[in-house]
Amino acid sequence: MEYRLHTASLHGSCRIENETLYFRAAAAVENAFFTLTLEPGAWEEDCYIFSPACAYNGNRIRRVVRSYPPIYTAADVGENFEPLMTNVPALEPDGSGQIQVTAGDMATPCAGIFFRHAKKALLLFFEQEIKGRNIGCTLEKGRITLSYPSDRSDSYRFCTQHDTAPEAGIPMAAGEEIFSRFKIFTFDCDGIPAFFREYFRLRKCLMSSPRAVFGYTEELWQLMEQHFNEWNWSGEYYAEMSKVWQCGWVGGGMSTVPLLERGSELSRLRAEATLDFMTAHQTDAGFFHSVVREGRVCSDGFEKAGLPNLHLIRKSADGLYFLFKNFAVFPPKPTWEQSARRCADASLCGCLSNTAISVSSLITKPAGSLCRAVQAAPWPSADLSKLRNISARSVILPLPLPPWSGTTAISAQAV
Repeated sequence: MEYRLHTASLHGSCRIENETLYFRAAAAVENAFFTLTLEPGAWEEDCYIFSPACAYNGNRIRRVVRSYPPIYTAADVGENFEPLMTNVPALEPDGSGQIQVTAGDMATPCAGIFFRHAKKALLLFFEQEIKGRNIGCTLEKGRITLSYPSDRSDSYRFCTQHDTAPEAGIPMAAGEEIFSRFKIFTFDCDGIPAFFREYFRLRKCLMSSPRAVFGYTEELWQLMEQHFNEWNWSGEYYAEMSKVWQCGWVGGGMSTVPLLERGSELSRLRAEATLDFMTAHQTDAGFFHSVVREGRVCSDGFEKAGLPNLHLIRKSADGLYFLFKNFAVFPPKPTWEQSARRCADASLCGCLSNTAISVSSLITKPAGSLCRAVQAAPWPSADLSKLRNISARSVILPLPLPPWSGTTAISAQAV
């Protein structure tokens, strides 16, 4: 597919050579900026705009302003609830507006577009920093713009007002030249699953350092292990320092992975006990209990009126995903395997996304009997027919896509 690249700067000159952007300062300057803009040759109004962990289908769903915790209200939930999101960077439903983020906000510095009608896709990968500052990325109708460094007019802030103060540029000496690499891939693409397969295949294309086998110095490891055993052990499980059990999210069933792999005998025994505790606290439907406080199972509804059984599906997703990571470093007990299987079954009948849903009518039923309609959106519509014909027990779930990822609601069928 065709696209056009152009550069701009008020502080010097730019040139592109071999997928590398060069900038030379015309004079000494304290706050230099330069940009690289990619414009596809043909635009589609309903194209899928993507940035990993930042934008899925341009985040074009209804936004609401909520204080912490940003959860659904009793009026929001029900069988036909509408997916909502907080006031994060997003395009408007008609595709207008801008998403302004930095490379540091992304899981991988990347922006992509899938053109549904042309069956073509584009992925732009770039580096994270320039002279120690995050590179910025603006997604909008007709273009992707990279700013060196980030130059947002509207900076997202979590559950509070956005910051509109100008961002600082980078200092440059007269005649100084710097450069930053990027890579552009275009390919035929028949749908969202194919788009994400290609993204995952390419996502490390600009990473040159080998993956660390052990991410700690020996001194840091000893300090962290000692801290966990002195401050994070409740007597039954490893938790945050409050000793309140939370599955996933703040580490429940997650911190066990390095402790099982590299910990002392005491740490391994306690990590085993932690997984025993997590897998013993599971609903009949198969989801893990989110919070256990002093022996009492609690809702994720923060005790708000009308939300007696709210479950943050992200917590069960964390628990399931990290169970398999635990299995990779430690021989799993049969009870752990059975627990993982039950959570996977439940996940096919509900939704695996970072979205809170009311499960008051689900938690008392086994997954195989759930036949009522549930708003669930991690499954690309092209794959729905396959889902209805397979057993949940034969599936290891991929990492979920958010509910605004161009997918649709499905009915939970007994499988």
